[in-house]
Amino acid sequence: MKNSSTRTGAVTVTCAIAMTIAASGASAATVFNDDFESGSLANWTGKSFGAHDAVIVDDPLDNTNSAITFNTLESAGEIFSTQFFDFASADTYEVSFDYLGFAKNGSVAGDFGGFTGYSQGTPGTHSWTFGTSTTSGASDALIDDGAWRSFSYVVDGATAFGGGSTGFRLMFEDFVGSGGVAGDAFFDNIRVNAVPSPGAGVLAMGGFGMVSRRRKRLA
Repeated sequence: MKNSSTRTGAVTVTCAIAMTIAASGASAATVFNDDFESGSLANWTGKSFGAHDAVIVDDPLDNTNSAITFNTLESAGEIFSTQFFDFASADTYEVSFDYLGFAKNGSVAGDFGGFTGYSQGTPGTHSWTFGTSTTSGASDALIDDGAWRSFSYVVDGATAFGGGSTGFRLMFEDFVGSGGVAGDAFFDNIRVNAVPSPGAGVLAMGGFGMVSRRRKRLA
């Protein structure tokens, strides 16, 4: 079983999220958490709720830890969360995850192709939040340097998909249009928190945030 991570480094924009939650006097509730230590991908599905090519593998930096990667390159999403995050249940959600770009033979430096975002369907109308390039409007914040890094972003029901959406699913892929090869992009510790309504308006102003720091696991 995976223990809590100890991480060091600079905390950037995501500080605003934590400060806003604290100011509201309430705490965010975790509504989804997958660290892949169970060995199961039951929380995930492929396009149109069909098959996918995501696999659970040993972390290339720590074989006592598990993460996911992809056996094929894809577009419009390789895996989607089976859980639908309903804006009727919470106005705002914070999504966090860890990313590792780990070079294989054929990987092109700086663009391995890890991408993540959120979608109304499997796929459907969707928004890419982070990637290794700015393709489809993603922030090119995912760094392919052989180190695990942590990221987070906020999905606000008032503005997601132009407003009026009922909710969303998470989506991840190793992008076919990147310079990467299958199996060089890894994701782990995917978590979704429902943010208390009193902080929702201010949180939306915070936009995307990144915690750029190397993680170290406890034995």
